[in-house]
Amino acid sequence: MADRAGGRDQTDTVLTVEQVAAYLQLNRLTVYRYIREGRIPASRLGKLYRVLKSDVDRFLESQRVGGGAESRSRPAAPPPGERVRSIRPRVASEREVHVGPPWRERRREREALTEAIGLHTSDVIEWVLRGVH
Repeated sequence: MADRAGGRDQTDTVLTVEQVAAYLQLNRLTVYRYIREGRIPASRLGKLYRVLKSDVDRFLESQRVGGGAESRSRPAAPPPGERVRSIRPRVASEREVHVGPPWRERRREREALTEAIGLHTSDVIEWVLRGVH
């Protein structure tokens, strides 16, 4: 029997992102995305991530679909009056969400600014091509 420390098995294997990708047969960028989204728990040591194999197995188990009678049964409904937490992240106000203008609108703004200060796009391009002398 292995020693337990903090509820985890001390013999639990620590994996790199590349090893997790090979184990799950995924691209390593997908593994990085899952870590960033919090779907796979990981520890960051400097610039590197380390993942416990038990966490990868737990993630894999949570992604399981179809099969047994347990997966076909519906989850129990919450008791009356209890609020159900949404999976979607909530945005406090529309001001917090930034959606940039389309590139054509940005281009029009840039052209208006250059005309306001007396420069035209062709003058700017010529100035850049000739270099600052």
